[in-house]
Amino acid sequence: MAIYNISYDLSAPGRDYKDLYEAIKKLGAWARPVESTWLVDTAVSLTDTRSRLAATMDSNDKLIITTCAKGAAWQKLSDDVSKWIKERL
Repeated sequence: MAIYNISYDLSAPGRDYKDLYEAIKKLGAWARPVESTWLVDTAVSLTDTRSRLAATMDSNDKLIITTCAKGAAWQKLSDDVSKWIKERL
């Protein structure tokens, strides 16, 4: 299991995020701390995660997935997201 930080930029104006959101949610336990960033606790490898998400994106969209280390600092996140982070990081 690993916790990934997933960030993206969908380039096309008016782009529908629904398929990307569903693909992220299927990876495992998740939190969405800010607009285009998700944290996911998953057993799926980095490359498989990239492939699954890229399949929902256009060729000019941007995506970066990084592994989170233990520890985090944040400000003004919701109680639910703060709890998710505290329990996992």
